[in-house]
Amino acid sequence: MSSLRNAVKTQREHRERHQPQSRQHLGALEKKKDYKKRAKDQNRKKNALKLLTKKALNKNPDEFHYHMVNSELKDGVHYERVKDEELAVGHVRQDLTYITHRRTIERKKIEKLKAQLHLLETDSEKPKNSHVLFVDDEKEGSYVCVGRRGHRWHDIMQWL
Repeated sequence: MSSLRNAVKTQREHRERHQPQSRQHLGALEKKKDYKKRAKDQNRKKNALKLLTKKALNKNPDEFHYHMVNSELKDGVHYERVKDEELAVGHVRQDLTYITHRRTIERKKIEKLKAQLHLLETDSEKPKNSHVLFVDDEKEGSYVCVGRRGHRWHDIMQWL
């Protein structure tokens, strides 16, 4: 049992100290995990800068890309050369197709909303749905007239 007691003593967790009260105005004390995170990020950025500088030094000034034909450099800033006619015709065609597409979408939305609202329309006093009452002879049908009297269905069933 003594060996188990000694094993527990050696496995105590190491805790880092807190910021002393006199240095509280300097902010939180940087712990090891914070330092590792900051150092890893700094090294990653340093390596990225080193790689970019190496690429810039190895760049060939006589290198040619086809994109260079339609672009130019003014005061150190890249600009695209664009022909006005192509831009206008292309954009108008795109705009028309987009507008027709949006119009059909909106029309379908309107139709769907109208289909949902068909129960709320009360244009006429007469309801669209009606009950058909089948009777054996005209004598039974003479005293039951649902349209004029406005009786409920269970009242009609009692009369029959």
